[in-house]
Amino acid sequence: MLRIIVSQLSTILQNSLLNCSASRMRKKARVSLPDNTFLNLFLILFREQTFPKIIQIALLVSLLASTYSIIGFLRWEISYASSLVAEGGREIIVEEYAFDCGNALEIHGGYVKIGNTSTWLLATDVDRLVKAYRAKIVKGKLESNGSYVGFLLSKEYSIQPGSRLLVKLDEREIYLNITAILRFNGPLDYAIIVPEDYSIREFSWLEPESLEACAPSSYSTIKTKNVYGFLKSVDTELLNLLNMWAFTVFILIAALSYVLTARNVREYSFELNLLRALGLSKKKLTALILSYAAVSSTLGALAGLAIGVTTAQILASILKWLNIISVLSPFLTPVEALKLIVLTVISSTAGAATSLLQLDTRHIDQLWLTI
Repeated sequence: MLRIIVSQLSTILQNSLLNCSASRMRKKARVSLPDNTFLNLFLILFREQTFPKIIQIALLVSLLASTYSIIGFLRWEISYASSLVAEGGREIIVEEYAFDCGNALEIHGGYVKIGNTSTWLLATDVDRLVKAYRAKIVKGKLESNGSYVGFLLSKEYSIQPGSRLLVKLDEREIYLNITAILRFNGPLDYAIIVPEDYSIREFSWLEPESLEACAPSSYSTIKTKNVYGFLKSVDTELLNLLNMWAFTVFILIAALSYVLTARNVREYSFELNLLRALGLSKKKLTALILSYAAVSSTLGALAGLAIGVTTAQILASILKWLNIISVLSPFLTPVEALKLIVLTVISSTAGAATSLLQLDTRHIDQLWLTI
């Protein structure tokens, strides 16, 4: 009996000595070991579980990026088309003219007919237009008295520099001497462009007035439909669709981060306990896990942007080669790209924080972890 009591006392004494030794080691470690966040993050970031998480986030972001790039191009097209028509209707007048009414708003351009196609005729500063849209001169050259056609229009009607193009406006016909073919990679590839000194203008009335009272006696006019309201409603619907789709994807990213964080805390328990034993504070251990979620989601967002936009552009190029589409050119503005990255990181970090808050008490105690 005495031997058993002595044995138990010896075991208790040994455990006490071990606990004291471990406590002293932790204190020394906490005093001597600096908190190197980068090194600690490196320890858990380069694990085989990290790459699948980055890929999963990248695939979700790529869906959103490709959608943004395509709808962004469509919204740009709608915005451009909306600027060609105004509420209240338009008329095109062809002739040397001088308005006597001060409330006539002059806007360059108009709709013309070439063959069986209705297209745009823009009377503008050609040099400024070419620089603004970074147009490429496919054939010919810019001349002070020349006229120009877009690449797709020239391809459809076999128009070359030197051609004399007949343009019809209602009952009136004018001839344009084409000196160059321009490529804009947009809707202007179907346009006819002339210098500002041509006597062709499109205008709208600020207030109801009699056209005969303001314009010369001889003129030709074309009435155009008012589609401004329709185009703006389509643009609003596209924007609402894009916002709802983005909201859904960011919810999925937050849910993915929630699940992966809970799993990673259990899988990285050895590393996390090691860091805690070496003196890393509870708050910094929590910050380390959230930093891991932020870094991995940033890498996933960057990869997703590259995959999404590149895929959309490749698909558009293939469809152009097959003559299924002609002008679609997906693009993503820097502001939209930055917004996608920031919202992805916020969603992923929020999901990770929620997961840490809901970890079971037993597991928190094992990790010495608290929010």
